[in-house]
Amino acid sequence: MASKVTTDTVEPNIQRRTSIATGKSRYAAYYRDPAGRRRTKTFAQLEHARRFLITVRAHVQDDVWLDPGRSRTTLNGTVSLVVRLTRPLAG
Repeated sequence: MASKVTTDTVEPNIQRRTSIATGKSRYAAYYRDPAGRRRTKTFAQLEHARRFLITVRAHVQDDVWLDPGRSRTTLNGTVSLVVRLTRPLAG
């Protein structure tokens, strides 16, 4: 069973989620990616959520934002890259 939480808006694009069971709060930072999709990332501290939003907005504006879901490298991909880079060149 999912824990129940209360939510309240701390400031634009940041929401505090407090667990009723534990009383602990987390902060959800909301932003839009370049395609206009709403994204969320949660933090234990409000200041971390604020800093994240400043950074991600700058990355989106400067067109250097990377999709977190597509930027992960798998172990298999890393091994393949290492094998290719360390293979002796045919001469």
